[in-house]
Amino acid sequence: MGVLGTRSKGLTMNNISLRQANAADWPAISALLEANKLPLDGARAHINTFIVAEANHEVVACAGAELYGDVTLLRSVAVAPGLQGQGIGKGLVSFMLQEARRRNIAEVYLLTTTAAKYFERYGFAPMAQTSAPALLNASAELQGACPASAQLMGLALVDRLAPSLDRLPVAVLGAGPVGLAAAAKLLERGIPFVVLEAAPRVGANLLDYGHVRLFSPWQYNVDHTMRDMLQATGWKMPPLQELPLASEVVTRVLQPFAELPQVSGNILLNTKVLSVSREGFDKVKTAGREKAPFVIRARQNGKDVELKARAVIDSTGTGTRGTPWAPMASPQSVRSRWPAACSTVSLTLPVWHGRATQARKRWLLVRGTRQRTRSCSRRTWPNRRPAPSSRGPCARRCSRGCSVGVMRMRFLLAVPWALRSSSCGTPAGWSSSLACVSPSCGSRGTSSLQSG
Repeated sequence: MGVLGTRSKGLTMNNISLRQANAADWPAISALLEANKLPLDGARAHINTFIVAEANHEVVACAGAELYGDVTLLRSVAVAPGLQGQGIGKGLVSFMLQEARRRNIAEVYLLTTTAAKYFERYGFAPMAQTSAPALLNASAELQGACPASAQLMGLALVDRLAPSLDRLPVAVLGAGPVGLAAAAKLLERGIPFVVLEAAPRVGANLLDYGHVRLFSPWQYNVDHTMRDMLQATGWKMPPLQELPLASEVVTRVLQPFAELPQVSGNILLNTKVLSVSREGFDKVKTAGREKAPFVIRARQNGKDVELKARAVIDSTGTGTRGTPWAPMASPQSVRSRWPAACSTVSLTLPVWHGRATQARKRWLLVRGTRQRTRSCSRRTWPNRRPAPSSRGPCARRCSRGCSVGVMRMRFLLAVPWALRSSSCGTPAGWSSSLACVSPSCGSRGTSSLQSG
């Protein structure tokens, strides 16, 4: 928190203190903006990057910034009418520019209708609005909140021609819970970032099993920094102990966060990363490697693009990578060998449409992780030691009325023999019998399979 001296005779204290604004300051900030005839549009969404000046525990001035990568829009510099001309505004602007330099912001812009001469003192220069960086178009001030007569002014804080990793963004690969939490941390620290997501929306992997209820409550599914940024916009935290569906994490947290003005401009959807390397270096070169930027090659909407980054955070996870069934039998190879059986092979958790739809049907669940067993029942799945049954030790009765066979990965080399191919090239085992191949089985029991 900075402290500014003031010569105001109307104050009963000898200094004014500066601090970061929070949601509780919005009534005072909005009153200051209205008193100075400044636009309110978009200000509340960026309240986390506002500062306020206090005197006797009363907010008497404010200034805000909208961060868009390494470009910032300075806005809402307002001082209480009775305290203007006392150096408070100068202190606010100087503090904001100092903070922008500390955060490695390259350029600062603003729109003004009456104070162009005032901001020229700080090095701001008039410029045409058409020359504004494209990132600034996400701001409400450039979307009509400010009148068309407003003058755009810019100030370069960093020489963009100078080679420096600090002016490059951090690239976050994947817009899932971890990737967006990383973006929130970077935003909190004022570090430029870009999020690359292969899917057309955030949280796509969660939506693949969106009907599944997670085993951890909301308090462990929402990053604290994301929560604070969302709450500044009026967002309400779900009940901490409630267990959410996977799809609810997307619709209630990830999507609202991705739509925040300071975040949305930094997310590139439909952008699949193809390779990540160091500029000018192959795998055998070491000297000077840490000084070279990362080069990310990706395909965005069918076109090849290339980006540079100071660092890369890989949060893509394993949701789109099928777990191998055996060294020579992956889900993809099974589909290529038996194309007619594609409708019976699922690489994601199946959607259950009620007990009646699955009654008297049998399923084989081939699993390599314990998470996949949650699609049926948390209580009936054997995670370690299957108990014997009349249909073999790997069979279990699901709580929804279907019979499910569980086969551990280390025994799946027997699958090509268990699922015998018919003459037409489709696995006859889907409708006939499957030998139980678990060595823990005392008898070679069989379990009938029926495609569901």
